[in-house]
This record gives sequence, structure tokens and C-alpha cells, in this order.
Amino acid sequence: MYEKITQKMRPTYSDPGAFICKDDLIAIWSDTQDIRQTFEPHSLSQQIMAQMKDVRLLKVLSIFILIEWPDIGQFERFLDTFPVDRDWSLPLQKEQLHFLSNPYKDLFYQKQYLFCPLYIENRDTAGVIIKDSKHPLPFVGQIKEVGSGGYGRVYVTKIAPHSYREPENNTDNPTENIVAFKKIADRVDFGAETKNLDFLKESLREHKHITLHLAAIIHGSDFYIFLPYTELGSLEVFLCEGVDESSGTDLEKVAYDFDQTFPPDSREPVHMLKQLANLAGALDFLHDGLEIGGSTSFYCAHLDLRPQNLLVFSSKTDPLGSWKISDFGISSFRKIGHTKERTIPSIRDFADHQDLRSSNGDDAFFKIEETASNSSAPPEHFLKESVAQWLQDLSANNPIEKTWIEDCVSIAIAILKIAPADRLKAREVHQRLGVLLNDHFSCAGKSNHIAEGIGQGTSSYPGDNDASSLDKDRSKIQPPKEVQDCPSKAQAPFPGSPSVPVDANKSCTEGPETKSRKRSSIVDGWSLCEIARTGVHVGLANP
Repeated sequence: MYEKITQKMRPTYSDPGAFICKDDLIAIWSDTQDIRQTFEPHSLSQQIMAQMKDVRLLKVLSIFILIEWPDIGQFERFLDTFPVDRDWSLPLQKEQLHFLSNPYKDLFYQKQYLFCPLYIENRDTAGVIIKDSKHPLPFVGQIKEVGSGGYGRVYVTKIAPHSYREPENNTDNPTENIVAFKKIADRVDFGAETKNLDFLKESLREHKHITLHLAAIIHGSDFYIFLPYTELGSLEVFLCEGVDESSGTDLEKVAYDFDQTFPPDSREPVHMLKQLANLAGALDFLHDGLEIGGSTSFYCAHLDLRPQNLLVFSSKTDPLGSWKISDFGISSFRKIGHTKERTIPSIRDFADHQDLRSSNGDDAFFKIEETASNSSAPPEHFLKESVAQWLQDLSANNPIEKTWIEDCVSIAIAILKIAPADRLKAREVHQRLGVLLNDHFSCAGKSNHIAEGIGQGTSSYPGDNDASSLDKDRSKIQPPKEVQDCPSKAQAPFPGSPSVPVDANKSCTEGPETKSRKRSSIVDGWSLCEIARTGVHVGLANP
């Protein structure tokens, strides 16, 4: 039995031979004949045999086998004095092992953790799970770094069966699961991020297009945040047609076969518009839909809204997947007054003025004009001329779909307004996209085709889709008053951006020859995605 147990030890990325899974343990002790041979010339009562079948003694017995306890034949007699409730009470403290003499006391204490890997419990309430580093991490797959976010690096791996529990059905995962996790080096950074995540979990309302974390765990001196995994990755990968530029080799950059995952007929503009509207609804929820401790006076500014932080999840009902907001590591949750007036109208009010000066010229959409070096005033921002020109050219370059593209461009321009009072709020963006869907894609009266309402989940709140409240203003495209000259060689924030001519046959990026990544023939659809980047990078991040 000693060999059988050691052969089933699962290696982890940090400690080979680190733990054994519950299912493997059950398989090892499933043969009654093996059990009897282990205890020869002694025998076990029917009561003890029944407890072993009920998986109540397997861990304890296996520990005694591993430490090669000389009195194994007296196991049943020993159980009469065992001070704990069998396997369920593991791990034991040293003082609870007084009935064993050394070296077996120390050996039992050390070996028991091989049968007690870290357990990830997805609680529906806020809080941090604290575990001793002696508990092995339940990772059974290769660890792959997939990016960074907020305060740490993000990885993907497989976890062992029966090492994770969902609150909905209160059952363990019966098979290996793939999870993402963020590892954070600093305790203060971990505390800041988990505080933000707890705000979302504490909210009495939920939104299906906001990703909640699974668990926050302190494991010895390491800090982990476990997150839902999506094989489709981020919106950034989608916009680069299945290519993940954050990966290592050219071959590793191909995350999935784009044309197979999203066939051309699924990439219709209506599906993209729906997901954009869903994201706008999720932002509106963050700005005006949180309810914490019975109070609705809290709001969240994400502060890091970009394609890399928008996840794409497989969906049976959405051809382009379900797009969700993630990574609240540097977000700001604040409380507003009874009047609910926005005292923080822009993302720039959260940033340090010196940080803004140091990014001079690097902003994808705005030109930043320095103030005097000794001035405490923030630098001024102006929309780049190339951005405004590109937006105006979109409808001219797509005459067949000109009407709805004009409406999209109108929304994008309103999002990019410098003055907070002139800029569209997330709710207004959500409503205007709903109108656009109704007017141009025959969705009127078919709520299942329109983007989901705001506040979906345990509750709703004012601002759900209501045709009578939708803003049907058809403002025409006008160059923003803030337009200023910009450098002629501005860095392109994405393929087809204002500083790069739109070319329907141009590859998204350089990459492996084995993967063709030409842009979709639905040029207007990709133009819409590029408008989406404009929104998620800048305007929609502003409360």
C-alpha cells in the first residue's frame, strides 16, 4: 500500500509529490482484499470497514502507512483513543498527537498535509481565506502566464478534483477545473484589490456582464485571487482575430482559430453592437447601480478599462460570446452625497497630475498640453485631430452601412468630449446603442435581441431598458471644438486607428506564418470594434 500511495502523489509547480487527491485515495482503498492484507494477521470489524467505504478513515490510515507506523495491526484499537472525528478533523495540531511517540508524532504532523491541499471555496460573501503554507496548492496542470492586471501577474492552471466549491449548488468539482489566478507580491496591494472585489460581492445587486472573483486566499506569505477562466481570453485577443500578443513564441500567440470560433456569419454588426451595449450597461451599473449595506450611494470608477480587461466568455445565445468587465485592482469605490451629484466627473480627477505630465504624447486619443512646471494645475487635454478625422471618415468609407455607422460615430464623438458636462454618461451610451439596435436592425419589440437590461441579477434599478426613456437624438457628426493639431507620426493604438489607413486586407499584427490573420471582410464590423476601443479606452471609463 505504501507504493500505491506514493505513486498517486500529484506533483505541483512548486513542490513535486506534494499531495494526493481524494478520488485517488478512494481508488487505492477500494479493494477489500488489499485492506485485509494490510492488517494481517489482524482483522478489522465490519464497523471499521463500513467507515472506510464511507471515506471517513482513508486519510488517517494512509498517513499511518506513509510514516510506517509499527503498530498498524492495532489500528482499530488505536481508533478507540483517537481524539478527533476521523478524516474530517485533519490537519491536527502537534498537541493533539500526544498519543503518539516520536518520531511518529513529528512524521504524522508533517505527512498529514499531503492529504490536505488548499481548498478553494467560492463564497457568495466577501472575505479572505487564510491558509498555512503547509497546505499544498491544488494545481495539477502546467502554470501559464497570460498577462498582468492591477497589482499582479495573471496565470492559468488546472486544479485537482474536489478542491473547489461553488456556492450555488454547494458541491465540489468532480473533475479537474481550469482556473485563472492572480498572484500578488505585496500585502498592501492585495488588501487594496480585495477591498474593491469585496465591494462588488457585498452589493445586493449584480450584473451579468461584470466578472466577480472566485476567492481571495492568503497562502503563507503569498497572496492569490482566483478568477473565472475563459478559453476565449480578452477582447484584445478577439480584436486581433484570436492572436494573443502577450504570449511568448509566435506559435503560442495563436490563442484559437478565429474563423472556426467566430465564423464570418457570426461577426455581424448587430452582435457586436449588442455586446457594446451590454458593456455600457455594466458600466452604468458600476456608476449608479451598486447597493451595499442597503445604501445606493456608492459608485465605482474602473480606471483601467481597456480591451485586455474585457473578457469574452463562450455563450450559447451570443454568437460573439458574452463580453464582461474584469480586473478591479486599481478601481476606486467612493460614496456620494444624498443629491447623487457626481463630484468626480472624469478619470483624470483620480490621476496624479505629475503622472499625467509624464505621459505627455502617449495618450492614444488626446494631446496633452503641459502647464508651467511649477504649477499645481493639471495639464490640459485636446482631442487629436487624427482621431476626429478618422471617425468622420468611417461613414464615408462604408457608404452601404453609412446610416448606422454615423450613429455609432456620433456616440463615439460624444464619449470623447473633453468637458464632463458635455460627455455622455454610461447610461446614455447604453440607451443610444439600444435605439440604434432598434432602428437599424429590426429589433424593436424583441427584447431578446436587444442588449440586456441594466441591473440584471438579484435586483434591478432605475435605468432598465425602457423604450419611452431612450434618447432618440440623431445628432450629426461634427468636428469637436477641442480638435487641435497632433504629431504626424502618432503611435497607432490599434490596427486601423486614425494614424494608420484602414486596409481590409492588412494583418492585425505580425505573427506566425502558420496562422493567417487578415482582417474580416466585414469592414464595417471591424470599424465598429475600433469605435469600441475608443469607448473603452477613454470615454466609458468616466463616471
